[in-house]
Amino acid sequence: MNRSEKSYKKNSSKVDGVQHLAELESQREDNDLNLQRLNTALSNENSQLKQTIGLMREEIEKSSHNSEEIVQRSVATATDEIRELRDTIVSLRAALDEKDHQKSIAIQGITQKFSDDIDQFKQTILSLRDELERHKADAQDQAQRIKTEHKRELEILQSTIARLRQKYDSRFTS
Repeated sequence: MNRSEKSYKKNSSKVDGVQHLAELESQREDNDLNLQRLNTALSNENSQLKQTIGLMREEIEKSSHNSEEIVQRSVATATDEIRELRDTIVSLRAALDEKDHQKSIAIQGITQKFSDDIDQFKQTILSLRDELERHKADAQDQAQRIKTEHKRELEILQSTIARLRQKYDSRFTS
């Protein structure tokens, strides 16, 4: 290789190197510009995302607040309903207890009345039994008297018949 070629190569490599540096510088500037655009785009997107997140956070807070209000209203309503149901239960229990008490009093009254009636019937039965036994004893006494009287009358009649026969026999036999 001769000198001129070497020099050309040297100069050409210098030119190539400068050109290459210029290209690299141009690429770097393009890259910086692209980076700035990308950074701006990312910054804009980041800003939009922050706004979206902010809006979503507000919506969630509103929803959470609304949910809390709904839950509080539901709890208050349920508490009121439970209180009303408890009051109703207490009222119904009191009414049931009162009815049971009245029923118990009525049953005691009926039981006492029947018990009194039974006692009265027992007394009546005892009185009737005593009276029946007296009547029976009286009837037996009367029957015995009648029987005794009939026996006496029969003896009298038999004795009268016997005397009359004797008289008759004595009249016809003599």
